Amino acid sequence: MPRGVQIPGVEGGTVGMEDMETIEAGRQLLAALQRLKSDEEAKFDSPAFGAMSHEDRIALNLRHAELHLGFLTH
Repeated sequence: MPRGVQIPGVEGGTVGMEDMETIEAGRQLLAALQRLKSDEEAKFDSPAFGAMSHEDRIALNLRHAELHLGFLTH
């Protein structure tokens, strides 16, 4: 999926957009990565792909993060 794809029917095309300090955003990112790294069972199936194996969930989340991080510039 290319960068910039918007979720149909969702105002603004995405969810989870909160303004926050960089330190807090980093803390939340690290917490999410720790959950993903653990064997914690996913609380929800993927809205796009349904139930996924842990390995597929990791691969999908890494690609998702790559797309978001692609917007960062220096």
